[in-house]
Amino acid sequence: MRERPILMSGPLVRAVLEGRKFQTRRPITPQPPTPERFRGSDFGLSRAVADGVKMYSQNDWERLPKHPTDWDLVGSVGVAKDAGFPLRYRCPHGQVGDRLWVREAWQAYHQTCVESDEWEVCEGAPSVLRENYAPHIEYRATSKSMGPWRPSIHMPRWASRLSLVITDVRVERLQAISEEDARAEGVERIGDRWRDYMPEREAPTRTCATARESFCSLWESIYGTASLAANPWVWAISFEREVTP
Repeated sequence: MRERPILMSGPLVRAVLEGRKFQTRRPITPQPPTPERFRGSDFGLSRAVADGVKMYSQNDWERLPKHPTDWDLVGSVGVAKDAGFPLRYRCPHGQVGDRLWVREAWQAYHQTCVESDEWEVCEGAPSVLRENYAPHIEYRATSKSMGPWRPSIHMPRWASRLSLVITDVRVERLQAISEEDARAEGVERIGDRWRDYMPEREAPTRTCATARESFCSLWESIYGTASLAANPWVWAISFEREVTP
């Protein structure tokens, strides 16, 4: 089992904490080719066979053991190779059984005396948390305190409060997401409708009719409307929250 960090925004962290989020989708980098770019060509991604395993025919693929993290480009591979695309893609987030620790916006304090209620701001580095100093972390997703907040990219492992265990990894086009998977992405329900995550959109109710529409608005709020329209290939990662005893 390996550990890797994963960035999450406030709404995503809250969804995990509330038990609503069991999947996350991340763009594949670099992006595989698409039929929209190469008219008349067809492309897909399939699990690569395990290292050291020979595949003499495509008919052998179903019965052969698969690689834990790699996918092969299938379809018009000659067109893709001539255009400079890689023919194999590796999931950077790991494989089933690996652990992801969540990075989120945070701030750190230390207590000058364990018995005292007085707190003072510190840099949050392990070196300043000396003997008899009690560390305290606040997280932007659940704290109403006003900054200064450290960005999620700068969160060290020791400050993370969430660990997720990968249960499944798939690849698909973004707009192929189903209603069920959109709900597993943790979008927020408001009555019989779903939250619209694009507040600047001119929508009187600020809600969406389906979880899928809500997820698309969440994706736009993170990656921009152009990314949704581009319908990128994504890693679809399912996970379980690891509960610390």
